[in-house]
Amino acid sequence: MKNRKTLCYGIAAILCLGLCACFSPLDYKGSQGTISLTLPGEGSAARAAVSPPNWHYELKFSGPDGTAIPKTAKAGETVSLRVEPGVWSVSVIALRPFFSTDTNQTEYYEVADGSDTINVKPGIKNLVEIPMAITDPNYVKEYLNAQKDGDSAANPVRLPLNTILYDDFAWGNICSQIGVSKKFVDLDLTRCQEVIGGALDAGVFDPRKIGSIYSDAPDGMAYIVRLTLPDEATSIADATGTITFADFSNLQHVNTGKKVTIIGMQAFSNLTRLTSVTFGEYVDEIGTSAFAGCKLTSVTIPASVTSIGDFAFDSNPLTTVIFMGDEVTFNLPGSVFPGGISPNTLGELYSGSHGGAGTYTRPPGGNYWTKQ
Repeated sequence: MKNRKTLCYGIAAILCLGLCACFSPLDYKGSQGTISLTLPGEGSAARAAVSPPNWHYELKFSGPDGTAIPKTAKAGETVSLRVEPGVWSVSVIALRPFFSTDTNQTEYYEVADGSDTINVKPGIKNLVEIPMAITDPNYVKEYLNAQKDGDSAANPVRLPLNTILYDDFAWGNICSQIGVSKKFVDLDLTRCQEVIGGALDAGVFDPRKIGSIYSDAPDGMAYIVRLTLPDEATSIADATGTITFADFSNLQHVNTGKKVTIIGMQAFSNLTRLTSVTFGEYVDEIGTSAFAGCKLTSVTIPASVTSIGDFAFDSNPLTTVIFMGDEVTFNLPGSVFPGGISPNTLGELYSGSHGGAGTYTRPPGGNYWTKQ
């Protein structure tokens, strides 16, 4: 946790998780352009991120010539800066005040950060978006409680994180706080880092590693309706006694992330609300029963996939399967996908003799697949 001493700015720029800055075009004479962003506050439109009232913010604009311009802003305030054209970067740090009895003064702890770049064009206001993520898992609940969304699975709160996934001190804590907030979330772990013994260890992501402190963490997992795995994850753990994502009972969509190559056996089995999955471009192996018993109606298999285990997509209401590549190996041709086998369809692709890349469909509840 990063600690910043009190500088008592009137700073209260809003945390812009998934921020879309809002402003209208403004023309200027001359060669300069304007960088401008509006930080949402209590009066923000529906679905905008809302600042916890005691969070404060620092902004820094860095120019192509090495210029660094610090700024502060209040929630809901528009920050505009006239600058020379070129590529500029904008960074934001969210700070939370904490009164220290040791120093007898208010100190500020970093709780979120983010940055973006913009190629400033002359004569106009240039839009800036700041994708931020929470860096201190102790304040997940505080952030969620300030949001307008999240009361149902249909409108989850987007929750990006940038933290090390320790079991007790981060991952278990995060899940516990989600549960206490009772907010449904779109959890983005893209920037999270691994640690020995944690939920992400040696590239293996295993959400069951919640440690011994947060026994209520599975309750929070039930509020995760969308999930993006960390960029550092290279595989998803096998089910060993318990289905890997068994406690994610309301999960509707999963993105396996950029680097995952192996999806473990039964990883997402029997998640009856899981209706879509996005595979990263490096997925090579989809394990036995990995998505069996889900509610997938369509699935796209990347060209990188070379192996799909038995019953991997069994008992799904699939009507469309798209193969991006030809090099797929199946052990039992009739069991990977639901439905029967017929000539010139998936059966031949299973055996490796014909079929190949393409889109395969069947009518709802039908037994035969047809290549389009």
